[in-house]
Amino acid sequence: MKHINILSAVLVLLLTSSLYAQQDPYYTLYKYNMNMVNPAYAGSTGFSELSTGFRMQWVGVEDAPKTQFLSYTAPLKRNLGIGISVINDEVFVLKETDITVDVSYHIKLNEEYLLYFGIKGGGSFIHIDLEKANVKNDPLFAENQSFFNPTMGAGLYLKNEKFYLTLSTPNFLSGERYEKEGNVPIAATDKLHMYVGGGYHLQVSDKITFMPSIMMRYIDGVENAYDLSAAFDFNQKVNAGINYRLNESIAVFAMTKVIDQMQFGVAYEKSTEQSSDFTGTGTFEALLRFRFL
Repeated sequence: MKHINILSAVLVLLLTSSLYAQQDPYYTLYKYNMNMVNPAYAGSTGFSELSTGFRMQWVGVEDAPKTQFLSYTAPLKRNLGIGISVINDEVFVLKETDITVDVSYHIKLNEEYLLYFGIKGGGSFIHIDLEKANVKNDPLFAENQSFFNPTMGAGLYLKNEKFYLTLSTPNFLSGERYEKEGNVPIAATDKLHMYVGGGYHLQVSDKITFMPSIMMRYIDGVENAYDLSAAFDFNQKVNAGINYRLNESIAVFAMTKVIDQMQFGVAYEKSTEQSSDFTGTGTFEALLRFRFL
């Protein structure tokens, strides 16, 4: 039990430099629920959609990072779109619930191109149960922490029938987080996240479409992350492919149409860096999406 407590304390100290710095969770299936990172995506499909899912890191390890989410987007009149998202993150002593609302507006550049502008507003309810670490005689673990961080983000989304471009920051406000300096807990500010990406649809045959895409995530003071993805769509019923996060991980994923109004997707991700996957296990992600015609 003593060794478990020591390991837990080490783990929470490692996590304070990343999770408490409000580094948003990665989503392997982000392309199928893009309003999580770009508010301009709200209503852009032309349908009302309800999506729910989860992401589990280090599968089988107690208190490992896990995320649950629920989102709804819909087009409105006068070129407007709306989206609502609830994201719940849990990892060991940290619990965070983000509730945000997206509003988008689009203009028709010409007969082929639509440009969407989006804003995101809301906040994060954060609770840090430091007593759970069971560490004695350390001021850092002496008292639980609960606070609220407001959220304000923005994005652009350009699309036509064959490709899309996306640029966004889910939150550009500076919020409170938790850090240790020596033996004393101190307040710090969040780091700005920015996402830049795009994708293309290449018709291979009447029933097969090749869909390569890329997404870059920038965080101030952190090395950029690049997701390179290649997927094939088969007769608009099954979409499957592979995602490589440069120097970090590789994942396989599939999204299938269960019925016309429902799709189900799964992904499994494995670290390519041995040092960053100390448990030897991978990450599992699932998504269920309902489309209201």
